[in-house]
Amino acid sequence: MDRSWVPKGALALLGVAVLLVAAFAIANPSWFGSDDDKRAADRAFDKTLRDIGSTDGLRLSDDNATTQTFTVPVPIDSRVERPVLALRGRTEVAESSTIFLRALVNGESVYVKELPQGEHKLDVDIGLPESTVEDGEVKVQVRTTGSLDQRRCNLTTELGALVVLDARTRIKGELDERTHTVRDAVAELDHHVTVVLPTEAKSTAWFETAARLSAFLTQQGHEVSYTEDLPDEDDGGTPVLVGPADALDDLGWNATGDKGSIRVGERGDQTLLGVVDPSPDVVPAFLTTSAVTTADTGSSAPRSEQLERATGDQVTLEALGADTSVQQIIDRRSWRVPYALSDLPGGGVPTSVRLRMLVPPTTEDARWLVQVRLNDELVDSLLLPDVGRQTVVAKIPGGRELVRNELVVTLVRDRDVGGCNVRQTPYDVQLLPESALTIGTDGAGFTAVPRAFAAGFDVLVPSSSLKDPTTALAQLVPTLAEFDGWRQQPTYRWDGTPGDRAYFALGSPPTGVTAPVTVRDGRLSAKGFDLSAFKDGLVVQCVTSGRTQGLVVTPVGRPGDVVPDYGRESARLVTAGGGGFVVSGAGRVVSAPAVRAEGTE
Repeated sequence: MDRSWVPKGALALLGVAVLLVAAFAIANPSWFGSDDDKRAADRAFDKTLRDIGSTDGLRLSDDNATTQTFTVPVPIDSRVERPVLALRGRTEVAESSTIFLRALVNGESVYVKELPQGEHKLDVDIGLPESTVEDGEVKVQVRTTGSLDQRRCNLTTELGALVVLDARTRIKGELDERTHTVRDAVAELDHHVTVVLPTEAKSTAWFETAARLSAFLTQQGHEVSYTEDLPDEDDGGTPVLVGPADALDDLGWNATGDKGSIRVGERGDQTLLGVVDPSPDVVPAFLTTSAVTTADTGSSAPRSEQLERATGDQVTLEALGADTSVQQIIDRRSWRVPYALSDLPGGGVPTSVRLRMLVPPTTEDARWLVQVRLNDELVDSLLLPDVGRQTVVAKIPGGRELVRNELVVTLVRDRDVGGCNVRQTPYDVQLLPESALTIGTDGAGFTAVPRAFAAGFDVLVPSSSLKDPTTALAQLVPTLAEFDGWRQQPTYRWDGTPGDRAYFALGSPPTGVTAPVTVRDGRLSAKGFDLSAFKDGLVVQCVTSGRTQGLVVTPVGRPGDVVPDYGRESARLVTAGGGGFVVSGAGRVVSAPAVRAEGTE
């Protein structure tokens, strides 16, 4: 049998090479991947639609909207390098349609591509210029454009396409350095925030700070939960720690800044915010307003921040979030304007909406119409008198309001001529910034509470809440955030009783207050019913004490964070999932709908 052999010189050279590699591995382990792995973990930036609150993603369709816009906050001090817009989801295009998917970032086109016909997966990574992430936020607009095949006679002007951007759609990149400033840590908060309140923070001051911060975060659209211990890194969401610095250190959080009431700290690959000083009137508001952009270091010590509140009897639709930029329209365009009565000047109920529209001249057979819906109910339809800058006023009938509302303004181009030979022309239109809601009347039931609270109110909390503060916060905050005005600062009164100011009470109704519903010995009772109490839920009811109006929230167990649509009723029983029923002023169950079901054939 032949014997293989290797020259001794080659063996010696191989041995030297192995020794050199081993030496370099010991002296510079980062050359062999360890730093790259660490960099991927603690310097990766990844913000999805789910992280900014769009848990169900976005849809582009003919019956919904062919344009969708979302804004992603990004760090400023730790620069995002090689940013990418990743579109994830699916597309459906009719066989007779030619559809293009377009993406714009900060108003500049970054992507356009014809979509294939049929059903397909959407998985596109779009490289972005680094200038798009320099201002602290990325504004993304996704559009579908195109037409049906004109070789066939199609009387419809629909595109015949559906694009679903699922919650994995994101902006991603790599940070040039680990997050280390307060404002960047705030920008990286996920949709789900966990407020960590350790056992050492069982005091009224810490409870109030946690409650104010959680209410503000809830009003900003965050889903907030509460715990005493720091959750695992892979549990999802962003922890925000509230408590003495030593107690937070014991949880494994290491502050990078040693001064200030708000500090940035690290726990493994996570960069987390810690509130180490119970400043009830400053810190929560500071963290949830644009003033936080001044906090460009590892800690911040805000001492005062007075917020300007809207006054008068009008509030512009632009201030409520309406898109007042120029839009393209062929047949119709809708603007959705969500608003809460608690955020309106004085907490009153709108009686009308003044619409200022800019529309171009069109064909002689066409006219511009405006339709107005409130909470999915058509309340007015108006004809614009001319072209150019036009003003119309749509009346809002009383009794249709909720505590949280959605106003939808739809501009329609109506024509006398139709058929297959009519050319479909896009026009530029604009809902002008002067468009405004006019506020005039008082509400009833729950919708009257925002006006009662507008001048300030007290939060009455039993001292027993400090035995289990995380459970008490879960019982208090979701409903408080619903009726608390924007950045309002109510006064907390522990074991307090109703006085001259309106009040929000947690627990059983105060002594001397008559309430429609009582919770006692595991029973829910009123004049019209006596039922076994639910395991987890809330009884929410309007009460009065003399001339003072109040709202009482009586928790049972650990209620969920799903808030129902409160309206003109005065009492509601809310189960953990957001269900339940309405109680009339006479203490009876209100059945909705109050009709029997239709028979089936």
